[in-house]
Amino acid sequence: MTRVSYLENLKRHMEGVERDMQAARQKIESGAAVDKVSASGELAALEAQHRELMERMDHAIEHHSDEWSPLHTEFQRDVDALTDSLERWIDHYPGARVVERE
Repeated sequence: MTRVSYLENLKRHMEGVERDMQAARQKIESGAAVDKVSASGELAALEAQHRELMERMDHAIEHHSDEWSPLHTEFQRDVDALTDSLERWIDHYPGARVVERE
């Protein structure tokens, strides 16, 4: 896998995370979550983290810093952390659960 495709692959994963967050947001807004205010605030923080990470990836690709192996490790760590945080959030607010991704 080339270095650019490595980050592209991470970005595709992040797009799946974004779809999950959008579906969870819709469930919250429809009243599916018990504590809408708390759930919405915590999800907003995850959404901001997602946007910031996507911007960093785009910047890395545009400036060819996608060739730096240490940066790959950092992005992978951040993507994993965001995914884990979203999973913990969903466990805490089961009414916001969406269909599992493969």
